[in-house]
Amino acid sequence: MQQLLASITSVFSGAVVSYGYLGILVLMFFETANVPVPSEVIMPFAGFLASQNLLIGWLAVAAGVAGNVLGALTSYSVAGKIDHHLQEKRSYRLSEKWFKKYGDFSVFFGQLVPVVRTFISFPAGIFKMKKLNFLCLTTVGSIIWSSILVYTGLVLGSRWATLEPAFGRFNFLIGAILVLGILFGAWYHFTNNK
Repeated sequence: MQQLLASITSVFSGAVVSYGYLGILVLMFFETANVPVPSEVIMPFAGFLASQNLLIGWLAVAAGVAGNVLGALTSYSVAGKIDHHLQEKRSYRLSEKWFKKYGDFSVFFGQLVPVVRTFISFPAGIFKMKKLNFLCLTTVGSIIWSSILVYTGLVLGSRWATLEPAFGRFNFLIGAILVLGILFGAWYHFTNNK
């Protein structure tokens, strides 16, 4: 498993070395467009490259934020086109009510949580969150997240790789909680519809 993680890390870091800011932008686009690409590897590595004067830190942050916002907007737009016959279902209405109450909070803080940030734009699109609010909250959250990761890689320099296993374990925990939540939701929905 450790070898697999190392291989994945080397693929992403290789893309950043080869394509620089464009590589960062594309990888971060995928991360918020519902493809689980680990920003916890990409952005600290960009910070490491900045510490070696191979990239400029603030440009790496800008590329990460641009990719995140474009990916999130893509996910939001795709979700907005989903068939709204779902609106007739009770579970949809309950979810919509929850999202209307906590949606702004969820979108902003979702940008600061691994795994969650990959998927948070989708419910924002499904439940028709105001686009301007969505873009502002996503942008601010992405700036904070990308800045923290790039700065961490910049400070740690060549020791940036010590972060990846810790983030990997955290991602696993968040992923496990999400899977359990989905399973519980499916069970609840199935038993109530009986």
